[in-house]
Amino acid sequence: MNPIQNKIAALRSQLTRWILVRGLGQWLLIAIAVLLLDMGLDRFFKMDFAQRTVMLALTAIGLGGLFFWKVIRPIWLRPSDDALVYEVEKKNPQLKGILLSAMQLDRSKANKAELAGVSEQLVDVTIQKGFEDAAKVNFAGVLDLGQQRLNWSLCGVGLVLAAVVGIGSVSHPFLNTWFKRNVLLTNDQWPQETYLKLVGVRDGKLRIPRGSDHRQLVEVLENSSVKDVSVSLEMDTPTGHSTMPMKQTGKADGSEHVFMLHNVSTGFRLRAIGGDDTTEWVEVELVEPPAISNLEIAAKLPDYTGVGRQVLSGPGPFAILKNSHLEVQVVANKVVVEAFVVNGDTKVVLPADGELENQFAGRVPAEGPLPGGEYDVRLIDAEGVQNSRRSKFKVAITTDKPPIVRASLLGISGLVVPRATVPVSFQAKDEYGFAELGFDCAWINDLETNDPENQVKKFAFATKGQQGYLAEPTANISDVVALEMDSFDLPAGTTFRFTVTGRDEYPDADNTGNSQEFLLKVVTPAELRADLLRREIEQRQVFDQAYETQLTLATELQAIVVRAKPAEQSETDFLAGREKSLIAATRAQKSIGTSAVRVADRFEEFLVEVKNNKLDEAENAIAPDQRIETRFDQRIIQPIRALDENLISLAARHMDHCRSLVNDPEGLKAAADQADQTHQEILSQMKSILAAMNASEGFQGVINDVISLRLDTDQLIEQGKDAEVPDAGDIDEDKIFD
Repeated sequence: MNPIQNKIAALRSQLTRWILVRGLGQWLLIAIAVLLLDMGLDRFFKMDFAQRTVMLALTAIGLGGLFFWKVIRPIWLRPSDDALVYEVEKKNPQLKGILLSAMQLDRSKANKAELAGVSEQLVDVTIQKGFEDAAKVNFAGVLDLGQQRLNWSLCGVGLVLAAVVGIGSVSHPFLNTWFKRNVLLTNDQWPQETYLKLVGVRDGKLRIPRGSDHRQLVEVLENSSVKDVSVSLEMDTPTGHSTMPMKQTGKADGSEHVFMLHNVSTGFRLRAIGGDDTTEWVEVELVEPPAISNLEIAAKLPDYTGVGRQVLSGPGPFAILKNSHLEVQVVANKVVVEAFVVNGDTKVVLPADGELENQFAGRVPAEGPLPGGEYDVRLIDAEGVQNSRRSKFKVAITTDKPPIVRASLLGISGLVVPRATVPVSFQAKDEYGFAELGFDCAWINDLETNDPENQVKKFAFATKGQQGYLAEPTANISDVVALEMDSFDLPAGTTFRFTVTGRDEYPDADNTGNSQEFLLKVVTPAELRADLLRREIEQRQVFDQAYETQLTLATELQAIVVRAKPAEQSETDFLAGREKSLIAATRAQKSIGTSAVRVADRFEEFLVEVKNNKLDEAENAIAPDQRIETRFDQRIIQPIRALDENLISLAARHMDHCRSLVNDPEGLKAAADQADQTHQEILSQMKSILAAMNASEGFQGVINDVISLRLDTDQLIEQGKDAEVPDAGDIDEDKIFD
């Protein structure tokens, strides 16, 4: 084998290592220097993401180019064999070109054409001589061994520094922070006293609804050793660069700052500056916010109300019954990922309504009773942007109020007999209907002590689902019901109290409404007849007083007409006084009619009271031709009403006509005469009515005595039946006639 070629191959290998070590060492040192420069720039100037990205790109390109230039290119541009032999002969002048000649002749020996005319023996001798000299020469001597040692030293130092940087990037906080920030391009921060955070940033961007007001918050993080710092917001907008001071939100530790951005309509970028920290620039991206295109809110009331679903409209506040819940349906103007309702710290997510991505519906709250307060419907789209125009409404929780019950007695005074029927007119009102209507009764006997349990009785005259108008929920009820006293079996002398009660179906309380309390005294029929006769006499006296007033009025009217004008009085004053007297007389006439009608009303009440207490049964048995309906209705009540409608009202019109003729003496006299005729008819009929009243009183007194006598006789007969008859042997004959 050609020894020259062997030595050239060995030299080439050594040369490659020399170049590689030298280039790699230089590159490593330069790379370490560049990295140190990058560390210093980022540590002291805190480059933002864009700057760090540019630095990383420039460093990668620069070091890559340098590596190519220092390492790859020298190896790639390898010298030829002739050049290497030349360098060896240059280093060894004694060779006098023999190596180069031998190598060239050996290479050309295969091509005889190239050696034409050359002695073959001379060629062989030259080649052999070159081979022998090559064996004696150290080819590696052409390399600079001192520089080679320096290259190895520089490469070793570079490798050590590279290892330190590599290991430190994982284990040392400083180098690890640099590696993450400048190689991995994360947002890790250098060790410092204050750490700031722009709230709301996602994926390096801050998304703000277009045209809205935005409340930007900056937090001083918990790992900050200095939290009480001034914070500013630096903004880079299309119109310029500005730095705005932020205000503290009032948080106790002063770690939260705020700045309000109004009507954000263009994109820009911002960052926070405070203490020894400056955040990364954040791009503000304007997005179209989601909006509620249709909102339907309904209250689902408890089942017992029978109302079911109640649609609510407007902002409220809505008064909603306790134990209800809301049914909320939202339709958004775009696809949203979440819809929810907020009440204080409570958030209720609305599930999607069917397959539509912009429609949601659900129950609020998800379970349990509905709390009061302010509710807010919110939407969040895929970008995390909430609806800027909120839909707020207020809810006030109300309880089911007890029913309102009013009642009055019909044809019953304060006295009743044990077997009376007590008609009660009532009006009951409740928001959601009744479960029960009834009487709440209590009594006490003045003559004896009763067991308290027997003094109270509650019973219903209408129950939901069982009787009459409570078969369905009914909110308003007006009716007349009868309370039968004989069901209580009360003796005379008992004080009886009762109310009409109404109870609804509210499950959380005993919602019962009561009417006014009615107080009745249970008396014997004789006592009630005596009281009715007393009241009948009182009304006759009232009517008699009305008769006297009518008689006086007729006389006064004639006196007013014939009264002459005093000489000392003017005509105007005289006529004014006459008119005033006629006005007073007209009022008195109307008052007589009112008084008479009241007497008729009282007699109608007496008649109904007699019927309700069943007092007419005994009277009809004694005198069937003198029934109380005939005595009261036909002879007193109807005549009084006819008198008021036909004559008393006519007399009032006549007297008012007289007043209009006060300036016409002749016309006044004629009108007064006409009024007087009416007055005489009124007086005549009032006399007839008074006579009927007197006759009724006398007849009633006789009837009362007869009924009392019959009762006494019946009692004596009953006592006789119960008495013991002595045997004949027990009679003492000596004492029979003592």
